[in-house]
Amino acid sequence: MTRATRDRTTIAHTPLPEFFHDLVARTARRQRLQLKQETTHYLVNLLHAFARAEELFKRDSETLASLFLESTQDIPHQQRLQLLKRVGDVALYVSGFFSDSLNHKLVDVDYYISMGGSAYASLESLVRGSLSASLYGELAAKFYYLVDLLSHISEEKALTSNEDILRLYERWLRTGSQRLYKKLVHHGILPANQSTSNDH
Repeated sequence: MTRATRDRTTIAHTPLPEFFHDLVARTARRQRLQLKQETTHYLVNLLHAFARAEELFKRDSETLASLFLESTQDIPHQQRLQLLKRVGDVALYVSGFFSDSLNHKLVDVDYYISMGGSAYASLESLVRGSLSASLYGELAAKFYYLVDLLSHISEEKALTSNEDILRLYERWLRTGSQRLYKKLVHHGILPANQSTSNDH
């Protein structure tokens, strides 16, 4: 039985939330990324929700910019929270799972990371003093590392084309990720020395 077959068998016999929780927790440990329990649960729920494509693409016309702009209008407080949460969630999921495809579009992964981090930071400010504030604060502060975590999960489960060495190298040049550096070395590529400050 191949690894891919084993993975499909595991998914078929394990409730999705439990499966995603194991993935997130295990990947965070590997990357030495410390997350609050609430943040881990949030990521698990995000993966579970977006496992259905219709949840990711609810509105054909929506863009992160249009949603963010809508959140600045004179609208009810709860609606503003929902819009900002949608921006943060979509930005996090797309930049983690589909960063390669973004390279060929007008907006790149850096745009998604910027929009997502800003949305969660705005949420933190809007709910300051509540239990949710620390959650959104960590999502905002560690957004880049959470993108890297989801990207790692995506690669491990063969959900992206990151085995393409050239794309892997290009991503390492952009991000300086120590994890991507190690993957290049694993494939027999020794990149030229450059700062690899993103060790998580």
